[in-house]
Amino acid sequence: AGALEGRELEWAVNTPELTAEHASINSNIIRTRFPPEPNGYLHFGHAQSMNMNFALSFEKLGVPMENRRTIFRYDDTNPDAES
Repeated sequence: AGALEGRELEWAVNTPELTAEHASINSNIIRTRFPPEPNGYLHFGHAQSMNMNFALSFEKLGVPMENRRTIFRYDDTNPDAES
């Protein structure tokens, strides 16, 4: 098993065609997404979490800086959790 490799789930395995399409679109770019729970105001802790989760993972995997992308997406997907 490689760095940060999880167990394989049979239902989540991509077809060779889908894998090839993904590679042709993304090339060497690795994208991560940070969807914080909308439970109040964004704060410095969110930035720390993004840094710890993504920057350290990119480093462990050896992803060059020019191939790193993080998408910060803030959705109000759980309005009942709002205070």
